[in-house]
Amino acid sequence: MRKNADIDELTINHEEIHTEQIKELWYVFFYLWYVVDWLIKLVIYRNFRDAYVNVVFEREAYANDEDADIELTDQAIEYFRKYLTMIDPKTYLYSFEKFVEYENNKE
Repeated sequence: MRKNADIDELTINHEEIHTEQIKELWYVFFYLWYVVDWLIKLVIYRNFRDAYVNVVFEREAYANDEDADIELTDQAIEYFRKYLTMIDPKTYLYSFEKFVEYENNKE
């Protein structure tokens, strides 16, 4: 962390989401999946920042970091299935439309 850096509530929430993801996936699986996903996204986007923001764990954390009371209760398999179904197979890019479709059909 940078010296004299201010940590706001959004950053704390974001990191707490990662903490829950890590615990759910028994630490080592989280880091393995994170690195593999980041490398795949790096090949796809050819940009470090774009690869980072499209890692499935970052997508979930950014999508929920404004909600201080978020409870991540999905099981690991459901979690991966949910986020993997949001990738457009033609472009391998994250699809917000697929996310909305998934959320509407989940009940």
